[in-house]
Amino acid sequence: KDTFNMGSEYVGKSRLMLRLKDEIKAKIYIDSALYIMKNVKHCEPCYHFAKTLKAGIKNLSGDYAGALAELNEVEAFLIEEGGGQNFPPDFFIEKAKAFLGQKQYDQAINILHSSKGAGGSYFQTAADKYDILVKAYQAKGDYRQALENYMQYIQVEDSMSVLRNSSEVT
Repeated sequence: KDTFNMGSEYVGKSRLMLRLKDEIKAKIYIDSALYIMKNVKHCEPCYHFAKTLKAGIKNLSGDYAGALAELNEVEAFLIEEGGGQNFPPDFFIEKAKAFLGQKQYDQAINILHSSKGAGGSYFQTAADKYDILVKAYQAKGDYRQALENYMQYIQVEDSMSVLRNSSEVT
């Protein structure tokens, strides 16, 4: 009967499967999380975080319009509930991926630049951000900006490798 913890576990499993690009398992877990948290008032923020992950799954499958629809619902909730102050870093990443998939490169770039500070301490989120910026600038033909962002991407990836290696050694 602990909907919060059950939903959180399903969200965590879905997030892991999304990182592993296992679309089918990610969808199963996120659907379970959404089902559990749907009508539970204290789970509303978690529910909308789960919808952000669902948008990520839609991006993975190439349903960029569906991803944007999910994210627009999340955005409306976050603006209504918190005045737009507490957007999770994954929100910006998934929205930028959806714009990138729809070949709206300027939109993808703008959403990431408007999210300054969001997720800066999360290496994977920063790596995703720079990866999207590289692809968007490259598609626009702005190779100088693509290269600058690629250098940032490599730096973040190197930092993650150092942490991963030291953790393995330990």
